[in-house]
Amino acid sequence: MEVELYYEQGLSKETERFQEFCNILEYHSADDFTDKRALFLSHKGLGLITPGFKKPLYIKESKKAEKPFISNLVRACIPKEKRFSKSYSILDAFSGFGSDAMILALTNNPVTTLEKDPLVWLMLREQVLGLANVDTICHDCLVFMQEQSKSWDTIYLDPMFYQAKKKALPSLELQHLRVLFSDVQVDIPEVLEVARRNARERVVVKRKTKDPQIATPNFSIKGKLVRFDVYIGEAA
Repeated sequence: MEVELYYEQGLSKETERFQEFCNILEYHSADDFTDKRALFLSHKGLGLITPGFKKPLYIKESKKAEKPFISNLVRACIPKEKRFSKSYSILDAFSGFGSDAMILALTNNPVTTLEKDPLVWLMLREQVLGLANVDTICHDCLVFMQEQSKSWDTIYLDPMFYQAKKKALPSLELQHLRVLFSDVQVDIPEVLEVARRNARERVVVKRKTKDPQIATPNFSIKGKLVRFDVYIGEAA
């Protein structure tokens, strides 16, 4: 894992938790960031440096409520009678910066997050730091699932929405992700097929509302902008 991490003066102690994964460099000037994919540890927290952006991206701290908001995401991923069981296992296979994983984690059920890009994974790792019910792994989800002998109750698939026809720009987080993964294509039908073999109860695929369905879901939960297609798992 070759990741460059720059840090502001006075934060050398804070870099210790990254030494296993990063080449640690002290920050001197903005020229250090020219056309690089890297991380920046500042007094604001951990930031992502992406080519084409003048400033590092800092993920806003998630507001942890005492009780989770029962969103369409939670309804799709966890059956009503198991939402607060603390034993219903979820694999979030395309975690990104972890916004959906954080919502699922609020149910206190065990959540495993996967992110294959080392920079994004380290950002994700910071997001879930301290959450006892969340495990985060840097791995390609398709390879990971194919290698596993274990299964999960629900596997959640949120592949990135690549095409954006609207004039309005997406969120800053999504803008960075699109630059980082502009050349990455995901074979969603193949991932879905493998996921169904590893899911005991459900596979949930997040799509834009008007996107075509992949195969035939058992049911869907629709919102204004996104749709959650739910497929029955096939794991014993």
